[in-house]
Amino acid sequence: MRPSLLDRRGPLNGSYALWVLMIFFFLLPFGFQAARMSLQKRENDVKDWLPSDFSETTELEWFANHFAGESFVLATWPGCTADDQRLKLLERKIRHESLQVDWAAQEAGHPEWSDEETQDRIRARQLGQEMGLLYPGEGLNDWGGLDEKWLQSADGGWYYLTPDGKLYRWEGSMTGPAGLVRAVQRAIGSFELKGQFITALGPPGDQDTINPFHNDPTLLCAPLFAGVQTGATIVDDLASEGGSLWPIDLTAADRRETVARRRAMERLSGSLFAPAVPHGFDWTVEAFARVVRQDPDNGIGPDDPLPEDFAQTIGDAMQRFADENTDGDVAQIADAPTEVQADAWYAVFDALQVDAPERMTAIVVTLTDLAKDHLAFALGRGVLGGPRGRLLQLAEECGLSAAPPPSMAPPPFNRPRPESVGGLPPLRMGGPPVDNVAIDEEGSVTLVRLVGYSVLVGVVLSYLCFASVKVTLMVFVVGGTAAMLSMAFVGWTNGRVDAILMSMPSLVYVLGLSGAIHVINYYRDEVRSGGRTGAAGRALRHAIGPCSLAAATTAIGLASLSTSNLVPISNFGLYSAIGVVATLTILFTYLPAALNVFTPVIGATEPNQAGPNDGGTEVTVGTNPMAAWWAGVGRWITRYHAPVAIVCALVMAVVAVGVFKIKTSVQLLKLFDQDARIIRDYAWIEKEFGKLVPMELVVRMPPSIQKESSLASSITGDDDESEPLDTADDALASNDPVDVTELPLLERIEAVSRIRRVVHKTLGEAGADVVGQAMSVDTFLPPLPGPASSNLSATGMTRRRMQNELAEQYQQLADSDYFRVEEDGPFAGSELWRISLRVGALTDVDYGQFISSLRLATEPVLRAYDTRDALLRGLADAGIKTTAKDRPLVWMVGNEHPATIDDSVLTVRSTGDDQLPGQVRVDTEAIYLSVLGELLAYENVRAGWFDPDQDDRFENVDPQQWQRTVEKADAVVYLGADSVGLDKLADAKVLVDAQQIRLSQPQPILTDGFPDVSGDGAVQVVYTGVVPVVYKAQRTLLGSLAESIGLAFVLIAAVMMVLLNPGRSIAQRWHPSRFFSGAAAGCVSMIPNMFPVLLVFGAMGHLSQWMPGQFLVDIGTMMTASVAMGVAVDDTIHFLSWFRSYLDDGMSRRDAVIETYRRVGPAMTQTTIVGGLGLFVFALSTFTPTQRFGSLMLILLGAALVGDLVFLPALLVGPLGRCFRPRDPKPATPDPLPTYDGIDDDSSGTDSDTPTAQPEQPSKADDATEVTAQDQTVAIIDRDELPRLKLHRPPSNEPSDSLPKRR
Repeated sequence: MRPSLLDRRGPLNGSYALWVLMIFFFLLPFGFQAARMSLQKRENDVKDWLPSDFSETTELEWFANHFAGESFVLATWPGCTADDQRLKLLERKIRHESLQVDWAAQEAGHPEWSDEETQDRIRARQLGQEMGLLYPGEGLNDWGGLDEKWLQSADGGWYYLTPDGKLYRWEGSMTGPAGLVRAVQRAIGSFELKGQFITALGPPGDQDTINPFHNDPTLLCAPLFAGVQTGATIVDDLASEGGSLWPIDLTAADRRETVARRRAMERLSGSLFAPAVPHGFDWTVEAFARVVRQDPDNGIGPDDPLPEDFAQTIGDAMQRFADENTDGDVAQIADAPTEVQADAWYAVFDALQVDAPERMTAIVVTLTDLAKDHLAFALGRGVLGGPRGRLLQLAEECGLSAAPPPSMAPPPFNRPRPESVGGLPPLRMGGPPVDNVAIDEEGSVTLVRLVGYSVLVGVVLSYLCFASVKVTLMVFVVGGTAAMLSMAFVGWTNGRVDAILMSMPSLVYVLGLSGAIHVINYYRDEVRSGGRTGAAGRALRHAIGPCSLAAATTAIGLASLSTSNLVPISNFGLYSAIGVVATLTILFTYLPAALNVFTPVIGATEPNQAGPNDGGTEVTVGTNPMAAWWAGVGRWITRYHAPVAIVCALVMAVVAVGVFKIKTSVQLLKLFDQDARIIRDYAWIEKEFGKLVPMELVVRMPPSIQKESSLASSITGDDDESEPLDTADDALASNDPVDVTELPLLERIEAVSRIRRVVHKTLGEAGADVVGQAMSVDTFLPPLPGPASSNLSATGMTRRRMQNELAEQYQQLADSDYFRVEEDGPFAGSELWRISLRVGALTDVDYGQFISSLRLATEPVLRAYDTRDALLRGLADAGIKTTAKDRPLVWMVGNEHPATIDDSVLTVRSTGDDQLPGQVRVDTEAIYLSVLGELLAYENVRAGWFDPDQDDRFENVDPQQWQRTVEKADAVVYLGADSVGLDKLADAKVLVDAQQIRLSQPQPILTDGFPDVSGDGAVQVVYTGVVPVVYKAQRTLLGSLAESIGLAFVLIAAVMMVLLNPGRSIAQRWHPSRFFSGAAAGCVSMIPNMFPVLLVFGAMGHLSQWMPGQFLVDIGTMMTASVAMGVAVDDTIHFLSWFRSYLDDGMSRRDAVIETYRRVGPAMTQTTIVGGLGLFVFALSTFTPTQRFGSLMLILLGAALVGDLVFLPALLVGPLGRCFRPRDPKPATPDPLPTYDGIDDDSSGTDSDTPTAQPEQPSKADDATEVTAQDQTVAIIDRDELPRLKLHRPPSNEPSDSLPKRR
């Protein structure tokens, strides 16, 4: 018999199996290097989760191109007040390393600097920016033995700086062999650090002179911080004499600074300042006493007596305040809005004549583009040897306790490290960059913590299954190499590793173990039936078909995830599918070669050798207990197949209804465990300061409505003191060619302010309490003046003066982060006014409902401006002047005169589905009318408001009276009335249908890649920020789940239809009867494959209804569905392959099912246990997606085992099993050689226990008395012990061509 390929001799007389192993282990380091490089390219950014062609992604990128606010980091700590020296020191240090530093300007404060040294600093900073140099920390100092300090470039290159200020590029290799060579050189003392010289900076260092750049390498680094601000610096600017908030009224001179500072802090409350009233303050005398005693500046110690009138003074002050603000009810102060509580707080301390406690403040740092691309260098905790974030280093230098690196110990040994060390206050940080770096770190920590457990579980279970150390090592090598290879493909394709992708190696590892277990079981069967010689080759021939199909279906299930619009899920599916397919290469090369070369002994499956007998060794093979047990289960299932199938189908149908109740969640902070450091930081910040998740509104005002100051002319005729005109209508009256709808700068700012005030009143603390303090450009301006009846009135003069001041400060406004001018695209020249909102990070806010409510609150403001524009254009087109002298009469039909925004109630109580927290709903009509009323008050028109439905005077008005009333007015604005239609107003000189304008529904679109709004007026609002991106991801998640499951189902079903088609040739397969038979069989085979998905996800849908907020589908959950389906099909293919082979042998469906149980039941059980428990260890993860992925995979694999070994066999024996037909017989071919009784040609490598053999048919007796040959002890010949015929050649271990047949 010709030996198998693995046994044949190759070069140097080595077997091909040995050569395969040598090549395998030679290539292994290259894969390891690629995997290691992939892990160094970790990157997580929420805005990159969605494809770039999504409008939300485009809008966020557009926003980031104009404003820096999205990359902010807020940092604070307990006791961080304006007087805290640590705050001032940290601000100086950050500014020193930011883009705001000006070395030339700082030279004046450092007389010891020479001009040459100043120029060196400037040159060093420019060089650092050009090369993208980053400081990795002090861990590598003196690595080369030259007392050098190391820098890393953005592209991964390494540089070192010697003590004499010389910068070199290190050109050494980072590969494993190169590292080994360096280790040997260090051991023998011959290592020498070499690099390419770049430049020299500063004076050469010696014993008396220290090179400043070697002393502080950050001078040579590219800035990571774009800017820095603290609440204290902003307050000092706003409250300075002559500043925006300096009182100019009758406030006492000695109180002006205090009043100004309080105004400034109140405007910044919730963002840069904590509320004045401490959290949980109960407004009792005892509470005030504790606060007063805690402040040493008050001169009252903890044990000192309080003034006798202390309680009386507090009571009187609170009562006076209550009389003025809360209808005399003191108890209402505790429940009043923050602004009211702050006023009451200061009233009490003013009455006590002591200073109120200093408010806690924070420092806000914005990052550069380089820092956003390398967040670990700015904010990292030094995870896995990574760089320690520069912000954390500076905080530690200032006496703060920054977050330490997390413990890498596996649970339960990963105890959280203390937040404070040595009594230092812990640094608390929040903001989108902090979220991104935390996601990156948590994914890495999870991998390191739990990969050991996963490996241990796989190894232990493999040993328990096979009782062989050799086999256990082989299985481990397959799984480990598969995991490494999957990560290597990420590097080879220049991909990026995110936190979700960090779970991929463990999944591929477990799938590799499962495939190896199937191959080992084939090998064990071959050893049992035909001996060890050639068993690996025969096992490979049997495994190629089922394992390839199983891998293909698993890869299809994983690849279906690549259709997801969520980039992390798409990458996970794509690279996992590649890893699974690549695992086949290892299964079909390394594993058979290892089995051939090392020939393991596998427990009870190895023949028990007896003494020689008649030229051969008779071997007794014991029955596999698990196979016998599953055969017994098979008899029971086949006997009661009808009730089993009905029960499984009913359970699946009832539970599957819950799939339609599934709810999704993609909230960022729910990705972390409740004990994670970021959760603790956010909880403290939101408790002490306010909400943190950014939501941005950008108000776009095109050039067509911008009234330039050049239109101004002097009312007094004095050219030197010219004032801008108050309104566009004044300009029209002066015969200037302007659009009557143009808005001066002051009115454009007022438009932004109105939107901010409406949002704050409806969704802020006074309304639904969903958003915190809103900030816009008017936050930093003096109080805006009200409407003026005349340009010469006091208010009119104030407005003109402020308009002039704003025109002079226009460039200063452009330098702020709340105003920009769009420079390119179809909207070039448009002004962009930013309104920054903050949403709670730890609250269960429905982002979809919030965004909808935000639009409901904002759009009525814009529609009011549209109505104002339509009215002014209508008057201008009719030739009606709108000047202070000629104020046209405008009837506002449909509503009484509305109150102002501040005096109106803009929310209504609601118990419907559209309600917000607090059971309120935005009243869009009230907002529209309030804003429209304010706008008309600023225009030169006389607006008369009346509601015919509510005014009895209009109850019996005849048409002629209506006509006279309408003709009397210069214009009529129809707001909507039941008793008056537009037909009654048709005779109006100017008629504006305000109801139609108010009810219009503009839609966001993209125009040439720029955000736009269709069907909108001149003023537009773009909604962007993290919240819309997360909400889009949340909406996309459910669609992606359905699409991936559907695609996986269709593709896998197609594979199953082809596999189960009874035809052998292509022509036979397309025969109608065979085609429909295969299609029907494929559809039936998919029922148990959908069983685990429908069962688990349906149960989650039901449970989410009973327990709101729980059992939500997140990213980790979504990945399991398609994966589970693909893995479930693996076992289905193995089961059906053997079932079909027994049908081909002529067995009945009942007997074929029982024999298939015996064949594949143990292997399927082993793979489920190994795979399920191997993934279940990730349920211990502190990263929620990984945690849920591990938990659900165990449940899904268990349900899949039930589907394949309970539901599927019951279907096969039942009526649906008739769809499964035996394959057409092979064409008869004459036997070229005669066969003799007892002689068997083994060249085919098959035996009676394999799917391609022809075993003896078991008796067709009843199930109760059915006994098959495999239930008995079988006597076979061990062919390894047969004598060999030697034909003038070296001895060979190959069996002869003619061997006694097995009985």
